[in-house]
Amino acid sequence: MSTQTPTEERVNVLETKIHRVEAMLKLLLESGIAPLNKAGDETSETEIPVDSYLHLVQRPHSWRQQLFIKGRNLSVRQLVGTALANRMNEEEAAEDLSLPIEAIREAFAYFDQNKELLELESAFERYIVSQWSKTRGPQPVS
Repeated sequence: MSTQTPTEERVNVLETKIHRVEAMLKLLLESGIAPLNKAGDETSETEIPVDSYLHLVQRPHSWRQQLFIKGRNLSVRQLVGTALANRMNEEEAAEDLSLPIEAIREAFAYFDQNKELLELESAFERYIVSQWSKTRGPQPVS
């Protein structure tokens, strides 16, 4: 019989999934295979319209697939993370980020519909940062 609460069980399940994803991504990187976007272009700054969204666009990137806010260097994950971390409702987020309320609503809807993708990308980004910090080592404070 489990002594964990449902929330603790869910956190454990997510941590297990993240560790599996990190292991798979490590293998992909070591083998020289990296997930690419459809265009296969990681240097382009082009915004590609997405049919079902007015304020969200796709940007070619070597591994990031999530959508961005049109005309801004702001991903959906960054927008939603900022709003949640600062306990902002949609109206407050729109005002704080100088965006139309419709853009905020689109971003939250996209976030809700694509949680697995966003979790995967967050895990991959954490992995990249952890590897970078291991090779770079501590930096002197000056």
